[in-house]
Amino acid sequence: MKKIYLIISIIMLSTIIYFYFSININKVQNINVYSARKEKFIHDIIALFYQETGIKVNLLIDKAPKLLAKLENEKEHTPADILLTSDIINIEKAKQKNLLKTISDPQIISLVPKQYKDKQNYWLGISQRSRLIFYNHQLIDGKKIKNYEDLAKPEYHNSILVRSSNNPYNQALISGFIHYHGIEKTKTLLQKITNNFARTPEGGDTDQLKALAKGIGKIAIANNYYYKRLLNSDDPILKHYAKKISAIHPNQNLNGYHVNLSTIAIIKHSKNYEHALKFISFLLSPKIQKYFVEHNYEESVNINEAHTIYKADINLINHIYKNAENAIKIAEQVKWQ
Repeated sequence: MKKIYLIISIIMLSTIIYFYFSININKVQNINVYSARKEKFIHDIIALFYQETGIKVNLLIDKAPKLLAKLENEKEHTPADILLTSDIINIEKAKQKNLLKTISDPQIISLVPKQYKDKQNYWLGISQRSRLIFYNHQLIDGKKIKNYEDLAKPEYHNSILVRSSNNPYNQALISGFIHYHGIEKTKTLLQKITNNFARTPEGGDTDQLKALAKGIGKIAIANNYYYKRLLNSDDPILKHYAKKISAIHPNQNLNGYHVNLSTIAIIKHSKNYEHALKFISFLLSPKIQKYFVEHNYEESVNINEAHTIYKADINLINHIYKNAENAIKIAEQVKWQ
């Protein structure tokens, strides 16, 4: 009888040990990513990460404000390990809400130049986004436009196409104006620019560029990679649109053109910190930085690209969040919808 009990005990103990290690192996071989970036592009990178490391990435896609609210509600019970954003303002909000954990690995931190990361290492930039001015060269001479501030000139009445001011790209741009001009001058400047809108803001950056090519407006404000997507599209219609458009890298005689960042951070209550670090390191590797450039037409944060002949306003990056709230208020005051 004692032998039977011993055998049963051994079987039960073996079963418990098996499930214990199965659960824990499962746990460490998965990371959960909350992402405000577009789904298809991130899915492709995740597939490459799994092939290389065997670590499965579970992805939740949503708007950044919703992801931050979710993290606040979940607190220490959150399953999230990583937060990905497409802009600086929302990652800084996450930092201010105490939702993030510092990235402590010096080797990973060294992969990103200081101008493209948080000073306390709560977040790192993973790609650059240039917000440029575009014009339909069949309709106007864009050589007259040197700076963002030129868009306030009365000669551009009914000319400007841009998306809503509730978009973080535009909030960051306005925040930059406040940094250099102050609140009152920025308000005056934006009122004049808003008066020059060709239509009520609608759609995303691609919609502005399409409308520009169709002659609905003569000038558009958009991120450069949207234009490059049209230029490199397999769709002949989109490629035809791109041929009507030229880009301006403004403020070359001043601070340089406006740059935002797509960013990454580790959640404060991450259960898989080491694997989260591996994911960050993977995104900052030369192979994946090149992938950002060649497949989504963004700029790298750590690869010197031959085409970077224009001056970018990299000194502004760590100041954008400071003026974000005032940027929203001013946009409302000048009725930039």
